[in-house]
Amino acid sequence: MSQAKARVHHVVLGLILAACATSAPAQPVPNIGGTRVGEFNPVYETFNTVLLPRSQARVRLTQTGRNVTGDFSALGLSGTINGRLDGNQLTGSMDGQTATTAANVRFDARVEGDTLRAIVDNNPITLKRVPAAR
Repeated sequence: MSQAKARVHHVVLGLILAACATSAPAQPVPNIGGTRVGEFNPVYETFNTVLLPRSQARVRLTQTGRNVTGDFSALGLSGTINGRLDGNQLTGSMDGQTATTAANVRFDARVEGDTLRAIVDNNPITLKRVPAAR
């Protein structure tokens, strides 16, 4: 192969590799920090305990980029949250405890403006943002 052909071959190969390395633009990260409340009405046992009663749930979230931490509480249940945002999807885990047991469970949530729709240990919950006091 001549030097000219080899250079063209390397340039074309470089362009192909560069095109393959280019990814779609990242989705914007929604701001989900703050307090949210909703009704927690478990239909399945959760946190390795008996079926918990229906109650109001409160979640306080702090966000740094895509990383989310916070705490939660509901009647008979409290703990901490660690998660990560990917577009409008929030996934992570909750370390929680009841009066008799402690456990770590996974959650998946979808951010819809001021609403989080989540599945926590197979139980659905919808949480609405509480407006900040002025």
